[in-house]
Amino acid sequence: MANFIIGPDDYLTIAAAIDAASQGDTISLSSGYSDETVTVTKNDITIFGSSSSHGIALVITDGASGLVLSGDAPINVTDSSSDDTVFGNDGD
Repeated sequence: MANFIIGPDDYLTIAAAIDAASQGDTISLSSGYSDETVTVTKNDITIFGSSSSHGIALVITDGASGLVLSGDAPINVTDSSSDDTVFGNDGD
């Protein structure tokens, strides 16, 4: 399992990290990362972010499942088919 860090020294966007990720990988948002809407196309990935991250919106494509949200980031999730699986952060 790999950890992809979103920030100036690694991946510049969540979308780029998702493209590189495989099942079981974690994408970690740098402190203060903000303002990205991205489509989740991979199964069984974890996205971690601190409460200082904001403006993150994920759209889960039909058939993508097992998304885990970790940390305190207020991440908004839209499920395109209503039968996908999301675990973790409730977006408060």
